[in-house]
Amino acid sequence: MTIIPNDEEQRSLRGSGLILAAATDDSDFTKTKEGYAARLEGILDTPLTPENFSTYADDAYNQVVSLVGDMVSKSPYRDLPLPSRLIEDYAGDSYGIDIGKVLDTLISKVDETSDIKKFVANTGRDNSLYVPPQVMSPGIESGKGEFTEAGVSQKLESILFLLKEIHGIDLQDREQIVVTRGTADKNMMRNEPYYSIQIPGLNRTILVCNEKDNITYILDSEMLAESMPDLNLEITDLDKGAIDQLIKDNPSLGARIIHNVKYITKIEESLDEIASFDEAAIDANDRIQEVSILKKVEIAPDDYLSMKGIYKEMGIGHATLKDIISDIGDDLGDVLDKKFGTNVTPGYSPEQIEKIRVRAETRGYFTEAPKGYLTYTGIQEEYGLAWDTIRNRIGNLGDDLGKPLNAKNKRGGVSKWFSPEQIEKILVKAKKPKPTE
Repeated sequence: MTIIPNDEEQRSLRGSGLILAAATDDSDFTKTKEGYAARLEGILDTPLTPENFSTYADDAYNQVVSLVGDMVSKSPYRDLPLPSRLIEDYAGDSYGIDIGKVLDTLISKVDETSDIKKFVANTGRDNSLYVPPQVMSPGIESGKGEFTEAGVSQKLESILFLLKEIHGIDLQDREQIVVTRGTADKNMMRNEPYYSIQIPGLNRTILVCNEKDNITYILDSEMLAESMPDLNLEITDLDKGAIDQLIKDNPSLGARIIHNVKYITKIEESLDEIASFDEAAIDANDRIQEVSILKKVEIAPDDYLSMKGIYKEMGIGHATLKDIISDIGDDLGDVLDKKFGTNVTPGYSPEQIEKIRVRAETRGYFTEAPKGYLTYTGIQEEYGLAWDTIRNRIGNLGDDLGKPLNAKNKRGGVSKWFSPEQIEKILVKAKKPKPTE
C-alpha cells in the first residue's frame, strides 16, 4: 500500500532527510553531492547545435532521469512506501538539487522542439528561387568528378529555437517573425531551399539553408532596405556572390556564417551586433563558449545590467566593452544568463559592473579631452598631413614629445589625444639624429 503523507508529514520527512544527510556529511557524502551537481551542470551545459536539435532536449531529459535514479539509490528515502515523485524530490533535496524544477523545465523544452518541427513543416512557401546559383564564368567547365551529396542539418530549426528561448519571439505572431521557404531547383547542386526569416523587433533578416555547405547570412534589415531599392531587387533574388559583395562594401550590413563549430554562438553574436562580428576571432577565443538553452533562466534583479545596459549607462562601444570584459578575465567572476524582459543574455551584478567601470576609467573611457587637443585623425584633417608623416614625426620626437592623453572618442572608444604644445612639435619637422662616428 502506498502512503501519501499530508503537507505537515512531508515537511517532517523532508526535514529528517536533511538532518540525516547532514549527519552523514563526511567527505564521501560531500564528494557524492559535488559529483551529482557537476553531472547535472554538464547535462544542462550541453550546447545546442544544428546536428543535435532533434534530440537536444530529449537526451538531456533522459540523462537527468538516469541521474535521479542514481540519487534515489543512495537516498535514505529509497525504501519508504511513498510515491516515486516524492522520493525523487526528497532525494534531490538531500543533494541540493530541485529535481522537479529541472525535469519540468526539460519537459517544456521537449515540447518546444516538437512545436518548432511542426512550425517548419507548415511554413509558407514562395515559388521564387531564393539565393540562386552564381552564373558560371565564361571558360569554366563543369567538373567531371563523382558528385557527393552534401549533408543536411537543422540550422533553421536551431535558429528558431534560439529566437524563441533567448529572445522571447512568439513564432505564431507574424508581427514578431515571418518565415518563408524558397524553392530549390532540381538542376542545382544545392538540394535544399533557402529560408528567409524577418525579425522586425531585432532589426534582422536571416537567410539560411539546412544544407551544411551553404552560408547563413544575418543582415541589418533597415540598412538592407536602404541598399536594395537601388538594385530594384529583393535580397533573396541575389546570388551569394552579389550578397557577399554587398557585405564587403559595407561590413555593417551583414555577417556571413559558415556552418562549423560555435554556429549558434555566432548566430547569437550577429543578432546582437553585426559591426563588430568577427567569425575568426570567435573560433580562436576559447573563452567564447557554445550556447546552451536548457537551463531555466532567472529574471534579472533590478540592479543587474546586460551588456547593452552597460553600454547605455557608460557610453562605451560594444566592441570596446567586450575587450574590457575579456581583459578583466577570471577576476570578473561567473557571469550568468538572466532574463531582461523577453531577452535572455549575460547579466552583470553591481560588483561586476563596478569592476568594468574601474577598468574603463583606468583606460581613459570617461576622460574628456581638453579643448585644443587632437587625435591622429584630427591632426590629419586639421593640417593636411599624411598619416605616415604624423606617425614618423611622432616616432622621431620620442620622449621629447611626452605621452599623449588617453581619452574617449566619438565612437565610444579611447584614442590618443595630443595637446597644442605636442601638436606644435609634430608640425615642426623633427630633426634626424646625427650618425654616431
